Amino acid sequence: MIDNAGSVSFMLGYIIILPLSLLYLWRRSNIRENRPARWIYVAFIGLLLGDSFHLVARIIVYFVGLANGIELRPDWEAFYGQPVVIAYLGLGLAASAFTMQLFYLLIYVYWRKCNTVRWAASIGSEKRKTPGGMILLDINAVVMTILHTVLEFFPQNEWGAPTETLNVMRIITNIPFFIMGFQTIVVLLIQAKVDGVDSMPGFSLRERRMARNMAYLMIFSFSMYSLTVFLAWLEPMFGMTMLPKTVAYLFMLLVFVKGAFVKNNKRYELLSENTNTK
Repeated sequence: MIDNAGSVSFMLGYIIILPLSLLYLWRRSNIRENRPARWIYVAFIGLLLGDSFHLVARIIVYFVGLANGIELRPDWEAFYGQPVVIAYLGLGLAASAFTMQLFYLLIYVYWRKCNTVRWAASIGSEKRKTPGGMILLDINAVVMTILHTVLEFFPQNEWGAPTETLNVMRIITNIPFFIMGFQTIVVLLIQAKVDGVDSMPGFSLRERRMARNMAYLMIFSFSMYSLTVFLAWLEPMFGMTMLPKTVAYLFMLLVFVKGAFVKNNKRYELLSENTNTK
């Protein structure tokens, strides 16, 4: 997708709003006192860093193009095909792909930490023994993250190159990412339904709503991302679906804040059911 003034303005807004929101949350909340909640915070920081690599690269390329007077001219596509531009955009895309994988891994870690505490409480154990099913999920999460990272280094991905044909290698690289995302969505949807099962303490209504809304936003995000991955080579305009995907991440942060915190005297305090999970 070749950027225009509208898409560049959107990207600038995103890389300004997200860091300011994260900084505000850090300064005006007690999130640093809660280990599980910090995992989600770190997930958004990683997402911001990865998107910054990708989006800043595209913004710089766009303004370099303007400086050379080639906006909306026939040689604009030729400019995007230059080796230096391909390498710069490719580095940003690869970094963004890695941090998206990391984002879903850390969201899963947040879910895992909260569940470990509840499971330990339900069996009266200080050692927080882990159910076998959780161990299998842990192994899958680690394996998918490592596999996705390794596949990213294959030159056949052609990061940054124009998507004129279907890149099978890039689809293969995305398979572990989709599996990790699917796992995270499923465990959040299960959390949204839990209300005290087999004497295991259930999540509060507020926590379950947060999990449900996060899962729905993830489904939307993956839907938009899939259009880019599978159809952008047929019609470059499908690359525009990355923009609503990006908006979904901002809403995820909003859902997290509304679900995990309560405003108290101009500060955001973690809800009492979460504060004992240090």
